[in-house]
Amino acid sequence: MSLGDFTKPDALLAAIAFLIIAVLSERRVFGAVLIGILSVTIVGMMLGLVQYNGFFSAPPSIAPTFMAMDIAGALNISMVSVILAFLFVNMFDTAGTLMGVAERAHLINKETGKIEGLSKALKADSISSVAGACVGCHR
Repeated sequence: MSLGDFTKPDALLAAIAFLIIAVLSERRVFGAVLIGILSVTIVGMMLGLVQYNGFFSAPPSIAPTFMAMDIAGALNISMVSVILAFLFVNMFDTAGTLMGVAERAHLINKETGKIEGLSKALKADSISSVAGACVGCHR
């Protein structure tokens, strides 16, 4: 990994976007990230660096990654540390997100301290992780 080539307009635009977002965030402007992204996108369009292809775009095909899992390779003993690392990253990411969202949405029972509907949220997260892996999102 290295720093971008600031003689190229793409790298300059990315740096400008970062600076806009940082300055607006420091000044506590609501929507700083969105403002930074939109402003740099508009500048990029005016300079011809960004082409508008519509709001949504689907990949040409998921065939190269759909169900392309190497289960036998994952069962190799050398993969145990990698699998455990991904497991714990996913688990703590989910736990942190659920705690933050539940706190903000007032879904924590004040008497028991437990999150209401926790099992449903964990099931939804687990199913989406497996479904994402099946279509190749974690490759």
